[in-house]
Amino acid sequence: MSTTVVIAERMNGPPDSGNGGYVCGVMAGLLDVAAGTAVQATLRQPPPLGRPLQAEVHADGRRVTLHDGGTLVGEAFVAEPETADGTPTPITLDDARAIADGFDTAGYVARHPFPACFTCGPDRTGAGDDGLRIFPGASGPHLVAWPWTPDAALVASDGLVDAVYVWAALDCPSGLCWFHDEPDAGPHVLGRMSASVQRRPAPGEPLVVAGWTIATEGRKRRTGSIVWDAGGTPIATNLSTWIALDARTATTFRPATPTPDQPDV
Repeated sequence: MSTTVVIAERMNGPPDSGNGGYVCGVMAGLLDVAAGTAVQATLRQPPPLGRPLQAEVHADGRRVTLHDGGTLVGEAFVAEPETADGTPTPITLDDARAIADGFDTAGYVARHPFPACFTCGPDRTGAGDDGLRIFPGASGPHLVAWPWTPDAALVASDGLVDAVYVWAALDCPSGLCWFHDEPDAGPHVLGRMSASVQRRPAPGEPLVVAGWTIATEGRKRRTGSIVWDAGGTPIATNLSTWIALDARTATTFRPATPTPDQPDV
């Protein structure tokens, strides 16, 4: 089955490409799977904004590819569940709110490479559907957390928050979990997510989002992220691979093809 997908311009991560978690969530949403099913989504190119992309869902409904003309932008498929190494003890809502209250917003603004990012950008208002404003509040070594209350503007037709926004919420905490520990690390971009949304939250439901580092190998980082409800029960989990930008890729946000120092994710 073929369908057309347009990533709205407001759904950006870097200025000229789609928010990685959102785009991965769009691909996952095209699959015929039940809630709680693990999906692995990989970005092969910076997802373009505001123009038609071609999505091809395989006959079994368990794999999808996303193309921009003849260029493969991304792909997703049903995967075996993975255990998120080092998953932290649930962070309480009160603790997450205290972290947010003490957050150095001015310092964050000064250091953010993509300040208009839909998920973590400080330039977004967070009102309605203008971004999620999930920031990397320090909760421990290579561990960040933030309280998140989804807005009613993020709901799907059934009145629950659309799963694509849960994917977006899982994105940046997994990519900023070293923000406080390695201030000179430089910007990274998302390569892959392996996520499972156990349930979709209601609008206005208080949640806690966290992200942590699992391993670093050259320019690649393996990280995890999670969304807990107010009682500490996971409602969504994720493992990610992030790629550090270098002088060659800093102007294009993500390399078009693997190179010896940039292996395929």
